[in-house]
Amino acid sequence: MKLFYERLEHNELLSALENNQTICKSLAYMTTFKKYENLKVVPKTHSIEIFNDELILSIILYVGFENNEYVENVNKSNFQIVSFQKTTNEMYEFTEFSNVIKFIEPKALFYTSLSFATDNFSNDLKTILEIN
Repeated sequence: MKLFYERLEHNELLSALENNQTICKSLAYMTTFKKYENLKVVPKTHSIEIFNDELILSIILYVGFENNEYVENVNKSNFQIVSFQKTTNEMYEFTEFSNVIKFIEPKALFYTSLSFATDNFSNDLKTILEIN
């Protein structure tokens, strides 16, 4: 795994998104309630961008990041900003985008991705979750 970010967990998230379309599709679905195909992943200095011709989704990674990562996309249709931290909407740096940022609980992304997955391992995990 190449290291693009200072924090290991951000690099792990980038790697997971780059290597797994199911996670990308799940996150896109959780923000728009629509299914998307052929999503691309691009690391930005302070965020990760997932996009195709119909959607641009930016994941906030760092507080105090440059707003210019969003300014170019904010007026485009179907531009979404996602944060995995509840406090992002309350931070001064994000007041311009506070009504746009969607909080996604990481565990919800996990379970949504699991529900979208169709491989045998994921199906076995789904079976385990149903044990009483």
